[in-house]
Amino acid sequence: NVPFAIPVVAGLVLGGYPWTLPTAEAKEAAAKARAEFRDALDFFLDLIALERLVRGSVKEALEAAAEVSGCAPFLRIDAVLKRSALAGQEPWNALRDLGDELDIEELRALGDIAAIAGDSGAKIYGTLLAAGRSLRHATLAEERAQANAASARMSMPVALLTIGLTMFVAVPLILRMIGVS
Repeated sequence: NVPFAIPVVAGLVLGGYPWTLPTAEAKEAAAKARAEFRDALDFFLDLIALERLVRGSVKEALEAAAEVSGCAPFLRIDAVLKRSALAGQEPWNALRDLGDELDIEELRALGDIAAIAGDSGAKIYGTLLAAGRSLRHATLAEERAQANAASARMSMPVALLTIGLTMFVAVPLILRMIGVS
């Protein structure tokens, strides 16, 4: 006879584990979305810098750069900028708010850069290009770290597979050599 507590505890453990899976999947999806947003933000910074050379104001450069692509991050930025224009809010404040909402520090930094240029008329071409370059380097470093982690995770299964294959070939030979039939 099995004590009553064992099936109850096993049922709670087996029932509790799947309960945490949606949370983990949501966190993973959010991390992917942030990475996608950062990749798009890299291009957005370059577009703003180029638009700033062509157009007069920071507002115009932000709006024109946001309308270039139809990908989700650009659409989100474009919607936020249009909403801020309708509300009479400065676009850099809207970018900061979006950065806070999405927890993307680079978007907050873009809001700060645009605010400085919008308030003082400072030239931000070099600053935007440097921010884009910095974001590209950070993304590359993150991708290298992920590749190294994946490579490290694969070393143990490969080692076990090699040992297993060696044993699969060696054991019959050793048994035959010592005369066990």
